[in-house]
Amino acid sequence: MKLVVWNVLVNSLVCFVLLFENVSGNLESICKPPKVAYDGIIFEKLGCWEDRPTRALKRLGDFITNPLYNCYIKARNEMYEIFSLQFGYECWAGNGLSYQMFGISNKCEINGRGGSWANEVYKVNNNTLDVNKTAEFR
Repeated sequence: MKLVVWNVLVNSLVCFVLLFENVSGNLESICKPPKVAYDGIIFEKLGCWEDRPTRALKRLGDFITNPLYNCYIKARNEMYEIFSLQFGYECWAGNGLSYQMFGISNKCEINGRGGSWANEVYKVNNNTLDVNKTAEFR
């Protein structure tokens, strides 16, 4: 069985592609989104997506301190499937693929906190977290 792994850009995010040979001898691929870890908490990035005044997601608030961690906790506690940061500290959340409604964006900053009218989107997971941990981008 052959197995090849490399990174490619798919829908505005780097994707870890696994190529493998199936039982028929044909090559198949699996695309796995990248995961970002901060102080033991793993966040699955879903890419950078455009936003507009009609909004793709619901605003949950602003978090100046530890925005990634605090937005994650707020979204998880309110039972959302995904959350995002926009403009550095704005917390947004939703379910399904609503975050994709305006298409991909290239306006997210490299710090993982989105940008102007750009959501850096993450998947909510249900890991048990230590509330004393932080998830600050450095």
